[in-house]
Parts: sequence; C-alpha cells; structure tokens
Amino acid sequence: MLYLPTEILECIASWLDTQRDINSLVQTSRRFLPLNKVLYRRNAEESGGSALGWAAAHQMEQTARKAVEAGARSGEALWICARHDDEYMARYLIGVEGMELNFKDDDIGATPLLMAASCGHEHLVRLLLETGDVEVDARDHNDRTALLSAAHAGHASIVKLLLDTGRTEINLGGECSSKPLQWAIMEGRDSVVKILLDSGKVELDLKDNLGRTPLSRAAYWGHESVVKVLLDRGKVDINSRDDYGVTPLLRAAKWGHTAILQLLLKTGEAKVDAKANDGHTALSLAAEGGHEAIVRLLLNWGGVSVNATDYKFGRTALAWAAVQGFENIVGLLLHSGQADINARAYDGSTPLLLASRLGHLKVVELLLNTDYVDTDVRANDGSTPLSLAAEGGHDAVMKLVLNLGRVDLLAGESRLQSPSSPLSPLMSHDYDLITKRWSHIPGSY
Repeated sequence: MLYLPTEILECIASWLDTQRDINSLVQTSRRFLPLNKVLYRRNAEESGGSALGWAAAHQMEQTARKAVEAGARSGEALWICARHDDEYMARYLIGVEGMELNFKDDDIGATPLLMAASCGHEHLVRLLLETGDVEVDARDHNDRTALLSAAHAGHASIVKLLLDTGRTEINLGGECSSKPLQWAIMEGRDSVVKILLDSGKVELDLKDNLGRTPLSRAAYWGHESVVKVLLDRGKVDINSRDDYGVTPLLRAAKWGHTAILQLLLKTGEAKVDAKANDGHTALSLAAEGGHEAIVRLLLNWGGVSVNATDYKFGRTALAWAAVQGFENIVGLLLHSGQADINARAYDGSTPLLLASRLGHLKVVELLLNTDYVDTDVRANDGSTPLSLAAEGGHDAVMKLVLNLGRVDLLAGESRLQSPSSPLSPLMSHDYDLITKRWSHIPGSY
C-alpha cells in the first residue's frame, strides 16, 4: 500500500467512514501525509471547517491555509480572531473569497463585527467595515448590535467608526432602555454620550419604558460627568417626570448623589419642591435615605417646604428621619427652625411617637430637648411615647421619657382600668422607675 500512487491512496482514504479513520491512517507513515488534503476536505464538508476554527484559535497559519484550500469558509475562525484581536489572521481570512463575514456563534449570536466592537478591538472593526460586506446592525440573541455593545463598554472610538459608516441605526433597539445612549448613560460613558449627542440623531429627552429621560437615568446612576454633558446641551427638560412622577432632582436626592443635586440646582430651573406621585419631595427622600449632606444642601438652598407630607403615610421629612433613626438629620431639621415637631401623620403619629416606638434613643433625646414637643401626645389608637417604648421593650427610651418629668401617667384616665392608659403596658415591665415616679403623682397611694 505504501507504493500505491497518491491518487489511488486518496481514493482509498475517501472511502473511510470518519475523519478519525483518515487521520489514523495518515499517522501510520509519512508516505500518507498527502492524504491530509482528503482529511481537510472531509472536515470542510462534514464539520463546517472546524479545522479552520482550530487553526485560528491556535494561530496556526499553515493549518488555516490548508483548511481554506480544502474549501473551508466558516466564519467561526474570523469570529475567533475578532474575539482574540488577531489582526494578522483576520486580514488573511477576510481576503479569502466566500468567507462567511456575518457568521453568528451559537452561544450569543454575535457576528465577528459585534464581537470586535464589544471587546474594543478597533483595528479589527475597521478591517471588517472596510470590506463593505458586513451587516453593521446585525443583532445577537439579546438584541444587541455592534453600536450598542461598543457604547455599553465605553469604546468611544469604535462608536465613532460605526456612526461614520452611515450604515448603523443609532436608535435601534427593542425598547428605549436598550438603545446605545441609554446603555452609555447607565455605565457612565460620558465620552460615548457626547459622541452620540454630537451625531444629532438622538433625542435628548427620549424616554425609556419607565418614562425616564437620559438626564433622569444619569441622576439615578450617579454619573456626574454624564449629567454635565447633558446639561451643557442646554436643551434638556430638567423637570421631566417619569411614570412615578420622579424628576431628576428627586432621583438624585433619593440615592444620595450630592454633586448631581448641586448641578441641577445651579441651573436655576430645577423645582426644588417637586413631588413624586407618592407625595415625596427631595427633602423627605433625602431624610428617609439618611443623606445628611443633601438635607443640609436643600435647607441652605431655600425654597423648601420642610413640612410637606407624603400621600401614603402623611409624614414630614422630620418624621421620616425619626423613623429611620437618623439623629444628625433630625438635628439639622430641628435647627432649621422650620420643622413642625408635633406634625401628625394620618395615623396620628408624631416624630416623637415614631422614634419611641422604634427605640431610637438619640432621636428621642433630641426631640425631648426641644421646647415645644408634646410628650403626652396620643396617636389615633391612644398610644403615647411612653406606652410605645414600653411595648417595644425600649427601656432606655422609657427612662429618658420618665426622667424628663413632664409625662402625665394618668393622662386623664383611670390609671389601671383603661387599656389605653400609659400605665397599661408598663405594668408588665416590673419597672422600678415607675414606682418611683408613681409616688410623686398627687392622690396616689
């Protein structure tokens, strides 16, 4: 068999069942090396030219050339080059007539162009675009295009390359939240945002599926540089409201983005007292979230309705700070001289009642040290600061309230018979201080 003509050997090899069989035959003798042509041809016909993909992955140029000579044209090899930034191999493959330039991988459905754009391989993107035959806006399984992927990753030069072709749709996407501008904003890619805006093909106030504008999204994510880029355009709706009635200022206040809040306020156009659909203001959101710097900024800025209430609970900013136990913010609001310390929510609760119920000792102390706090205030259910502290087992708060000496333990009712009396929950505590305070109540035994 070793002495048979090559043509006969090739004919024999072509009758073998599998590529593995052909390869096994080749390995037995150097005389059979010419049969590799049969192996490559069979691979191109039966396996989609997997040998070409292997050659690209391992940068084996000679193997790649043999696979191409045998008819392999699978774009998988080009996709691999795009992923690994192999410009040399990619240039060779692009020059092969009939090469599958718009191949999509099975996992994510990305083309070589989309993969190169996503990975930031500018030279490969340029090579592919220069062919004039690549599908610039091909989408992967997640509806992403090369432009969207480059914008998301912050590859500004590639974004510009794609836009300069004039063959990409800048607003292409299943929904607004999937568009290049929105992705660039989410990731804080200010240079990409600028390039997209400079194209003149995007709407500054285009809303996503939740009604959020680019400015609102930038305020949400806390990207100061992007907010600056958008504000510098001078055409954005600074008070745009999303589906929840939230403005960019409200969003910045809620998430504690102080620098962005300052930028918005300095425009002179932001409505500092705007309310969301639930009635929250920037001040109440900042107070609830514990954002001390923003509370201070808003109070110093002026024009803020300190005692505005939300629609669900009827609580003021002071009440929200008391609920969360943020004593520094409670102190700021009290120091402003504008906060109503006895403001009642829909359930009749005041900041003192709320802080007592939750055991926020420092907040209770701050409130009790003011001149106008009502220490015997009752909620709609008859509970008092003392009874709420007792029910919650907050002994330190109970001591603080009792030691103040301004609490009426009888509160106008039979001290033992009424379940709403402040004494009712205290009796279960066997609390020595109650006995001491009781001895000072006129008419007691």
